[in-house]
Amino acid sequence: MFDENNELVFTDVFNPNGRVIFIKMDAYALGDSIAWIPYVEAFRKKYWCRVICSTFHNYLFVDSYPNILFIKPDSVIENVYAQYYIGAANDGNPYYSPIKVNEHPLQDVASSILGLDRKEIRPDLSGRYKHTKSRVNGKYVTLSEHGSTENKQWKVEGGWQGVVDYLNGKGYKVLVISKEKTNLINVIDLTGNINIDERIIDIMHGEFHLGVSSGLSWLAWALDKHTVMISDVTPNWHEFKSDITRINASNLSAVNYLSDTQSSLENVLISIGDLTL
Repeated sequence: MFDENNELVFTDVFNPNGRVIFIKMDAYALGDSIAWIPYVEAFRKKYWCRVICSTFHNYLFVDSYPNILFIKPDSVIENVYAQYYIGAANDGNPYYSPIKVNEHPLQDVASSILGLDRKEIRPDLSGRYKHTKSRVNGKYVTLSEHGSTENKQWKVEGGWQGVVDYLNGKGYKVLVISKEKTNLINVIDLTGNINIDERIIDIMHGEFHLGVSSGLSWLAWALDKHTVMISDVTPNWHEFKSDITRINASNLSAVNYLSDTQSSLENVLISIGDLTL
């Protein structure tokens, strides 16, 4: 620090060990928050510091991360040692984000801002839901056709209905859990603006989750559920890489979508032990 005469009056070597650190998460999107929260915990453990964190989805994280103090967004905290701001950008502004999010895995946004190793960390948000009971009898999978933008949708005519018909034929019920309405038939329609706790319970008791690049797919992954993602809106490496079956929508024409998706789903059913070779 320099005074008005440009003379050095104070120096400090950055050391967050044991200090109070404020980490703001600038993400309304559910998927972004789920992707980044494990790195807040990794930072706390690395420096054994006291972390205060603001997110737009605190209710999802408070039980899983009891050593982080969660506060509402836009709260003002005085007398912290350092403050971090986690947000995604593509404009190359290094003061906001050191990386362009569309050129890296989404989780790298948090790890690069917090100075951590760029490696995948899977959060575990299942804790308080493990002892809940299913609302549906029998085997089922959850499905969400929609994401935050229209370009995330799989638009092959009859594509999702073909998936539903295939799963029904294998003895599975299909729960449609998107906020947006569905036109699919032979499903259990749970669409609408439903409490996130109910979404979590449905995903938790399902065999796996089917969807696009969306917050619900990230949520299923964080609940330790295998995710089948049909998407081209992001590169295959952008989302999580573990416990996922990734199907590239551009390779699924109206001619071969059914056989290709059936083959992928059959492999998933084999992996969870419901089919044998």
